[in-house]
Amino acid sequence: MEGLYGVCSIIYTIIRFLLNHHLTYKTKLAFVKGYVFLLNITAISSLQSLPFVEKAFSLIIVLNIANSLLTAQQKVISLYRGAASGSEQWSWDETENDHNVWNTEVVYNVSKPTLTVFTPDAATANSTAIIICPGGGFYGLSINSAGFDIAKWPVKKGVTCFVLKYRLAHTKGNEPTMAAAATSENAEAREQQQKVIPLAIADGIAAIAYVRAYASTFAVNPDKIGIIGFSAGGTVAASSAFQYTNENKPDFVAPIYPAT
Repeated sequence: MEGLYGVCSIIYTIIRFLLNHHLTYKTKLAFVKGYVFLLNITAISSLQSLPFVEKAFSLIIVLNIANSLLTAQQKVISLYRGAASGSEQWSWDETENDHNVWNTEVVYNVSKPTLTVFTPDAATANSTAIIICPGGGFYGLSINSAGFDIAKWPVKKGVTCFVLKYRLAHTKGNEPTMAAAATSENAEAREQQQKVIPLAIADGIAAIAYVRAYASTFAVNPDKIGIIGFSAGGTVAASSAFQYTNENKPDFVAPIYPAT
């Protein structure tokens, strides 16, 4: 019994680590799968020698921890059915880079926009939704510092958050931060950036429409859907306030140091 409690304590510590450190989504998922497997093995061996009541109590602990681990991983939704309009011929794959001049995890070569959903606890949920648009010069997305980490605080306050990966200019190498910096001097890089901006803005507008269309699915009030963005993401957020229909009109907008 004590052995099982010890494992539970270790797993709880791991959960806290995963939620508070800058690990990639794939790394977190690998941790979750591995530790849930180890937890199950340990629980089975520990439960065999326990009386029925203690066995049932311990099983509840194991299931709760496993559930906490699994729910720590957020749901990722494709923004469009099929290829997005304007980028039908894009064939490059989305990639991550955590060794760059920004010293943070950067997602680049996004060709298939997605929403990563952060759902609050049912006890604190207030039916408000925020779409979060990370920045990165339209060549990358600072996905943790201006995306996933931003979502943590509103979620604790009961807000459902959707981190948007919008379409980006194509980076041919593996350093999107340098490609973004080159736009001030490189005409070709600047041209590629300017071409993708309308597509990124379209993704922001589509994200609002998506959340409103599926508001009941996420327990969200369709009249309490806002959008926030940082730097290039601020441009995406701000632009949604100037071109909208009833389906994609934001109820509030917060552009943080938007790119101009």
